[in-house]
Amino acid sequence: MTLKLVGSSSGHTSIEAPASAGSNTLVLPVNNGTAGQYLKTDGNGNLSWVDPPDNKPIVMAYRSASDSISLTSDVFTDATWLNTDLIDTDNAWNTSTATFTVPSGKGGKYVIAAGANAYSNSNNMREFRPRIVKNGANDTYIAQYAHIPTNDGHRHVQANIHAIVPLDAGDWLRFQVNIKVASGAVYISNDGSGKMSNYFSAYRLLE
Repeated sequence: MTLKLVGSSSGHTSIEAPASAGSNTLVLPVNNGTAGQYLKTDGNGNLSWVDPPDNKPIVMAYRSASDSISLTSDVFTDATWLNTDLIDTDNAWNTSTATFTVPSGKGGKYVIAAGANAYSNSNNMREFRPRIVKNGANDTYIAQYAHIPTNDGHRHVQANIHAIVPLDAGDWLRFQVNIKVASGAVYISNDGSGKMSNYFSAYRLLE
């Protein structure tokens, strides 16, 4: 059966039931919805307007300067050098504290990635431990550990963390690094050879 709706001046729009329609009733919403919304059924024929899902908030923070940041050996240090936003859709990244906070109503599963480039000008790096803490200064949530043999010191080491994590609104994450050297100075390196190698990113998965 076809339902034909005739235009006020010309033309028409037709709605046609499938050949084997069964006995179905669709109840339309009481209003027009808003721009960009679509119809969703509750499985019982009741239709409503809903907003399309999105993967926001989206954050990508990094250090834009081509320089090195001095650190203390064998101490976990907040990545406060990540002070430039490439993108921050919901103001979820605090550039002063290098903290990502899940906004209200934005809980869900998040893709998290972070990276850092360690540098020892004495070529005697021994350990590199980047981690992400959650809701507490020392509450390790995601961690990576690299041990470098004592007879094979390194000048540059890049470490990257990648994970999918469930987060609730109000949860916060902070990226930290711990770099241990046998002697001499230790740095986070952000020279032109490793562009954007120091970064933090996060976005919510569509569900």
